[in-house]
Amino acid sequence: MTRKFSVNHNKNVPYVSNLKAQRVNNKKYACSKDNIYMQKALIIEDDPVTRVLMRKMLEHIDYEVDEAQNGIEGLANIEKSKYDVILLDIHMPEMDGIQMMTVVKERKLTLPVIVVSAYAVKEGKNKLHELGVNLFLHKPFDIKDFYEMIERVKLQD
Repeated sequence: MTRKFSVNHNKNVPYVSNLKAQRVNNKKYACSKDNIYMQKALIIEDDPVTRVLMRKMLEHIDYEVDEAQNGIEGLANIEKSKYDVILLDIHMPEMDGIQMMTVVKERKLTLPVIVVSAYAVKEGKNKLHELGVNLFLHKPFDIKDFYEMIERVKLQD
């Protein structure tokens, strides 16, 4: 039996209505009640090597990935798209992760954020907890820990 469906693009996220399959054009999609969509991640990290590493790891599990080099670029991306997970560094030029999360809280946004940093010191963690961040991954991280953290974000949804 052949099923017909159409793909519509809304905010760069392809939606497929009334389809129970999880793969379209050989890409994995997340399912909701009536729609499926490709999972999307935003990496906000100033180090290009770390961005490439995280991008490759996320693409390996079929995420569509956007990147930002600092909090200012990250906020601009957040205004344009909806993300299933945001990986956020703390120490970055122009606007760091804590400053960005302060703006997010002022705008009353709820975001699925994982802080990925080598500098998650106690004071920074306490401030981030106040700003609504509960998931932390210390750099350098283990691949298994990275994927487990991504799964924890999915379970929180």
